[in-house]
Amino acid sequence: MGKIQEALTRAKAAEPVPKPVLRRSTDAAANGSSAKGPNRDQNLNVPRLAEHATLLPLDPEALEANRVVLGSQPAGPATSYKMLRTRMLHRIGANNWTSVAITSARTGAGKSLTAVNTAISLAQEPNQQVILVDLDLRRPSIAGVLDIQHKVGIVDYLQGKVPIEKVVVRTPVDRLLILPNHVSVENSSEMLTSSKMIELVKTVTHPSNSSIVLFDLPPLLETDDFLAFSPHVDAVMLIVAEGETKQTDLHRSAELISNLDILGIILNKSRGDEYPAGYYP
Repeated sequence: MGKIQEALTRAKAAEPVPKPVLRRSTDAAANGSSAKGPNRDQNLNVPRLAEHATLLPLDPEALEANRVVLGSQPAGPATSYKMLRTRMLHRIGANNWTSVAITSARTGAGKSLTAVNTAISLAQEPNQQVILVDLDLRRPSIAGVLDIQHKVGIVDYLQGKVPIEKVVVRTPVDRLLILPNHVSVENSSEMLTSSKMIELVKTVTHPSNSSIVLFDLPPLLETDDFLAFSPHVDAVMLIVAEGETKQTDLHRSAELISNLDILGIILNKSRGDEYPAGYYP
């Protein structure tokens, strides 16, 4: 773990990578302006999305097999996610953030599973609404992790096939909404910067909705999707796998996100107990 910290320290001291020009703004949503067309997503709000969301059951055996943590366990992973939740809520509240992008250097670090477990843990906090959005449009996996069967997904909405209400899913986990995906696309970065996506982001992240929005995004070093979408989020959480994430990949990832607000770094697959929560602020 010393190597990880050293790489992050060197990356912070390195020449910063220019941040994309486009910046996230809620001005249009606040002013009620809208794009032309029948689906004006800025008129949506979280209560309306929840009201129209499809309620799907969760299979306890499938969740256990996929290592999904529902928080009922007395110790172990559930405790770690509770500690993570507390630290996240402190930082999110202190900075008035509403959205977090979750990414990793490369595939295999446990990014999407961490996104699911983090969303569930946050939603178990009383009065905290959480929205989990699968924006890994090339390798979607949120629906698979939760073993939910839903015929439509975020790509169908972005392609104009269905309204966003048809995409949103509710589960027995209170206060958690999920926008899943089920197909892989090649033009993912273009979709992530499309007008329909920007309208949706403005809607779900608007402060009036009082929600924390988690975006599960592709790995930093494998596509340009994260960098294309990063101007539309408040902070980023980087997932690192001990013994698997290469130091050079970690260093490069830290450089790429050096101009962004970093919520924290999650150390997955840790074999030590120096940092029992697996979290670096």
